[in-house]
Amino acid sequence: MRNKKKKKDKIQAKIDELNKQIAALKRRKKAINNKKAQNNSKIHNAEEFRQQLIENATFAEKRFAQVAAAKRIDLEFQYPIYIKRYGYIDNFYIVDFCDTLRKLVFEIDGGYHNDDAQMILDEFRTRDLQMAGYRVFRISNEDVLSGKATAFLYKSYKSIGWDILAH
Repeated sequence: MRNKKKKKDKIQAKIDELNKQIAALKRRKKAINNKKAQNNSKIHNAEEFRQQLIENATFAEKRFAQVAAAKRIDLEFQYPIYIKRYGYIDNFYIVDFCDTLRKLVFEIDGGYHNDDAQMILDEFRTRDLQMAGYRVFRISNEDVLSGKATAFLYKSYKSIGWDILAH
């Protein structure tokens, strides 16, 4: 009986610690988003901002864009998605690639996405995008650069019943 109580107490302590970590990450995410919003408000022309993002694209993002274009898949690059709650814009994300017609998001993840804190932030981002009606697909830089982007796109579109080879 005493061992069960100790075990429950240990589990509860672990849950409390994880909840504290989640709360800290949420605060960090909000601060980052506020900083993004402040930085974005300094840029008056949205197309100019988008061009800056495109110019600073990684080699893997550029390669992914080439593969998609070769397969005649029309993807928006560095596409802003606004998350609305209660009729107001609550948050926004600029996704690497978006198929606006089919509401698909493709994220090209660099090595820093393997960090535990970043993985949790990515999960929040994915959840927000899914709640807004988007399906999110992630591929690593390494997979893009090793030639796996075509198979990745094929599987992603096949999962929604659309065959990119037939179009």
